[in-house]
Amino acid sequence: MTIQLPLGSFSKYMIIISGLLLTACASHPTQYTVDPEVVISGAEQTTGKTVNISVMPPETMLTSSDTENVKYLNADNDFSKAVKSSVIDALSKNGYKISSNKHFSDFAMTLDFHQLQVTLHKGTVKDEIKVNGKLTVELYQKPNTFKKSFSRSQSLVVALNANESEVTGLTNETVGKLLQAAFSDEQVLNFINTLQ
Repeated sequence: MTIQLPLGSFSKYMIIISGLLLTACASHPTQYTVDPEVVISGAEQTTGKTVNISVMPPETMLTSSDTENVKYLNADNDFSKAVKSSVIDALSKNGYKISSNKHFSDFAMTLDFHQLQVTLHKGTVKDEIKVNGKLTVELYQKPNTFKKSFSRSQSLVVALNANESEVTGLTNETVGKLLQAAFSDEQVLNFINTLQ
């Protein structure tokens, strides 16, 4: 037995399906929100030090054409301010003192995230979020300077369309892990400990 729909009903169904497909395609995120969780281990070795913190944000990426099915995403809030706030909170809880003036600090620390890249690879049945990050940490106390880089790549495959919370979650996890690696690094901690 074959059921036939009136021509008008079929057209209505096609319009509804087309609308849903267009809505789904248009819902891809274009930004993420920076709010990393910063976990500091090993800080008890260097408590009581006064530090001046500065954060360099990643370069703004241009969104690629849809024909490549790849989008480059940027932060929708102030990257430097958000990361600096999270780092200062974590350092303060672990016994560090924070100074806004590097001349009145035991040392200055620059956290450079300029190579952080967040991309969304769009597919027909799944999306893949990729975050490739490189953090360069520079510690300075005249005349001594120490610099070390940390890299991390993470990806997440999601069914259908990725949403902004998934992009935000993966990006913040990557940024947080980079910071955790830096603050638990033996060479970084040793350099801080040698400062007078």
